Amino acid sequence: MSSSSAFHGGDVASAIQSARASARPLLVALHPGGDDARSASLDAVWADDDVRGELGDHWVAVRLEASTAAHRNFAQIYPAHASRVPSVVALNPNDGSVLFASGDGDAAEQGVGTNVEATRDVLRATRAAFQKTMAAAAMAALARMAAETGAGIETVAQMTPSARTTSTTPGTTAPIASAAAP
Repeated sequence: MSSSSAFHGGDVASAIQSARASARPLLVALHPGGDDARSASLDAVWADDDVRGELGDHWVAVRLEASTAAHRNFAQIYPAHASRVPSVVALNPNDGSVLFASGDGDAAEQGVGTNVEATRDVLRATRAAFQKTMAAAAMAALARMAAETGAGIETVAQMTPSARTTSTTPGTTAPIASAAAP
């Protein structure tokens, strides 16, 4: 990873756009802010080379400090998760579904955000599941396209990226979703 920080430099909206464009899951790290010991614990996890590398290479991560406008906006959509600070929430940027949230009581997610190994392992497993879901969605889109055109799925899959479009209304096209790269 090229940056010393694993966190997206922009606002939440641009983080969502970046996650969608790069077919990566979105991680929201909710920090209490200030010099609180809980923030220091989270910061230590994010500073770990393995965790920072996983986030930087495979996720779009955004850090929200409590009592900020961004945190209040997040709380309007995810009130149960935003009320737990500090916590970590992983989201599918395409539909907003929660992939995991620390503090939900799942034994596999205990220690996320406070323990380097637990955080790294859950991030990797969640990313793998997300990529599998994205690949399945891409294959389903190809199958629908093949059914609509009467072509075999192999023919559709071999189309060039510029030709991988479907007509939405006469005279317009929209790109077909592609699978995430491992």
